[in-house]
Amino acid sequence: MSVKITALEAENVKRIKAVALTPSPTGLTIVGGNNNQGKTSVLDALAWALGGDRFRPDAAQRDGAVAPAHLKVKLSNGVVVERKGKNASLTVTDPTGRRSGQQLLNAFVEPLALDLPRFMDASDKEKADILLRIIGIGTELHTRDMEIKALYDKRTFTGQLAAQKKHFAEELISYPEAPDEPVSASDLIRQQQDILAHNGENQRKRSQLAQLTDLLERQKKVVADLEFQLSTERQRLDTMQADVKIAQTAAADLQDESTAELEASIRRAIRQIETERKLEALAPVQPEPETPTAPEAPAPAHPESENQQTALVMAHVRRYLEDNYMFDISLDSVGEILHISPAYLSAQFKKYQKMNFLDCLTELRINAAKELLNDPFRSSAEVASMVGYEDASYFARAFKKRTGVTPTQYRKQAAKAAKDQQEAAL
Repeated sequence: MSVKITALEAENVKRIKAVALTPSPTGLTIVGGNNNQGKTSVLDALAWALGGDRFRPDAAQRDGAVAPAHLKVKLSNGVVVERKGKNASLTVTDPTGRRSGQQLLNAFVEPLALDLPRFMDASDKEKADILLRIIGIGTELHTRDMEIKALYDKRTFTGQLAAQKKHFAEELISYPEAPDEPVSASDLIRQQQDILAHNGENQRKRSQLAQLTDLLERQKKVVADLEFQLSTERQRLDTMQADVKIAQTAAADLQDESTAELEASIRRAIRQIETERKLEALAPVQPEPETPTAPEAPAPAHPESENQQTALVMAHVRRYLEDNYMFDISLDSVGEILHISPAYLSAQFKKYQKMNFLDCLTELRINAAKELLNDPFRSSAEVASMVGYEDASYFARAFKKRTGVTPTQYRKQAAKAAKDQQEAAL
């Protein structure tokens, strides 16, 4: 509970002649006036009355005063403080009427309230100590500080002890080969007996080296004979399996399997030769137009006959492409057979066949590739070679450009369509 000043009387103190005031129980009491009229003297009088002689002003008695300085302060706890007489002796009377001294005042009067300028000039630590003492936890905080220091010292000692133990452990002699678990004497004896028995068996075998070597050579010979016999019997088995497979195949099938590809190649070669001969035979009737070097007399023209001959030649060229698309064919090679320029051949082919030479050749190759891709045992590279493409990647790009899908995707689609068709038929 806070203690308040309830009344103040001062006479002949510093600049004060006489003053008596009763502060408001609640609120603020203001001491006003002009300079040198005693406002500070009132505060100094209070500090002297409550704080003791160490707060005594330098010139406590007013100049010119006849009577000595007199102070009387009444507090809310019933204590009355009075200084009077020549020496301004202190008298403190408690509520029971007993008299006491400065010690009673020090029990509840805080020095901070009496010496604020000194507090402002104090260090941070001193300010903290004063404030903590004012709010009543200074002693408890000191106790906590001591506990913290003791705990810190304990932890420091524990850490030092742990470091010493670690250092001591590092200096101990280590035995890495020692087992982690304790080993009984009976186990060690049994292990030693096993080792001695094993060593004895090895010694017995070493003493029988000659006999064992002879047995080893005999066994090697037996194994070699058996391996030779096994190899002979395997050859006989392979021969029998091949004979059985041949016997199970019909004669007509043997002929088809052995001659079908050869006969197809022969037929293509014969047709190529015949087509080239026909093209060469037709070539003279369709010469490449040339610019005359000098004006000549106009010769009788037969445009209808020439157009028919050109159309016939272009038809043979298409037939030539249909029969030989799987070979290396170009405008240059066909133009060389017909003895005409590639540009003229390209123009006439497009005129009478309604499509470019290269487009026609590509279409034939892609259509043939579609048929071959239905065979699941032929790879895309093999199909590309069979239809006249040496580069499988170029074949894949050309196929996708024509069909919209890659050869692999077309094969999957065709297989699915065939499967769906078989299921629908069932």
